[in-house]
Amino acid sequence: MLGQLTSTHIAQIHVDGRPMQRVLRSVQRVTDIMREITSASRERAAGIAQVTQTITQMDETTQ
Repeated sequence: MLGQLTSTHIAQIHVDGRPMQRVLRSVQRVTDIMREITSASRERAAGIAQVTQTITQMDETTQ
């Protein structure tokens, strides 16, 4: 049954590439979103590091 399903799907992809194209577009969208999340996370981490450094400097100055 699995072999038949696989053969059927492969034949469908070869006859009409649209289903595979949709999958590829979806994968690309997910990849792009993950890149944006990674970039935003790095920016946030850099901002937090700057705040931490400033607080540390203020603490050292007041002691």
